Amino acid sequence: MKATITAFLMIIIWSSGKAQTNPAASKGFWVIEGNIKEKKTQLVKFYDSDHRLIYEEKIEGKRIRYEKPRTQKKLNEVLQAVLETKDTLHSKSLLAKHFKSPV
Repeated sequence: MKATITAFLMIIIWSSGKAQTNPAASKGFWVIEGNIKEKKTQLVKFYDSDHRLIYEEKIEGKRIRYEKPRTQKKLNEVLQAVLETKDTLHSKSLLAKHFKSPV
């Protein structure tokens, strides 16, 4: 019983000790939606801190490997650009510009 309580407390302390390292994350976030039937088609959506959709782009022909740190960095850069220019956003190829090489 004592070991269970100790393990539970350690998990709580460990999980609450993580901090956000991306300053843009507090202002917004991105989500990648995929489809099992169409594995090389993904929809990337960018939201502001109020959970309002501010930009979305469909990526076809390649799969975004979001688990890679380099890809996350690029997505965060696009997020920052979208957050800075969300009122004058007309381009529908922001991600294509950032992801010229295979992702």
